[in-house]
Amino acid sequence: MKIEKLTKDNIGEFSRDLGIADSGLDRKINKLEYYGVKEEDKFYLAFIVLPDDDRIAIQFVSKKISDSKFLEFIDYLNYSLVVKNRLIVQVYEKRFIDILDGNYRCKDICVSNNNYSEDIDDNFKEKYAEIDMYNIKYLCSKDKVICNLLKQNIQDEEVIKRLHEYFSSLNIDRIDFIISTNLEELFYNMRYVCNYKSYVIENI
Repeated sequence: MKIEKLTKDNIGEFSRDLGIADSGLDRKINKLEYYGVKEEDKFYLAFIVLPDDDRIAIQFVSKKISDSKFLEFIDYLNYSLVVKNRLIVQVYEKRFIDILDGNYRCKDICVSNNNYSEDIDDNFKEKYAEIDMYNIKYLCSKDKVICNLLKQNIQDEEVIKRLHEYFSSLNIDRIDFIISTNLEELFYNMRYVCNYKSYVIENI
């Protein structure tokens, strides 16, 4: 296995290997650094490196990859990329979420009230919402709100419901919450969907 940075020179090869007619990567690689993982000179997945926690986001995976081979790639990335801590891996597709659910500890979950994200403005400002005795930090752009409840240790369901109502009144396109696993059911009952899950790559 080897890691290869995706560029305009190899993006066509990557798209052919994964069977993607239009991955959108040719438009994104000027803004973000994507890396492909190869075995026997064939691409199987692509990821971006995120700025915290030795964290990567796996955003493209071959449909032909087996469950066991996917886990082999995860082990390889953990061995190759970790600098300070254990690798944190974000995955988006339900199939790969299910695979990692059975093998690694879930660190956090991003849920959204709207999984449409094309052309969402990412010019965020830090703001605070006062709910009961809580002063809750969130990031807000003209299109989207992101609130990390996990980092702020907010578990009170009534406070969360009121925070959801507050964000809903802002007339924006999308609300994202970062939560722990024990809040999954609450948010799914409020008709949020899973955007991604993050896993700590270590034996459990």
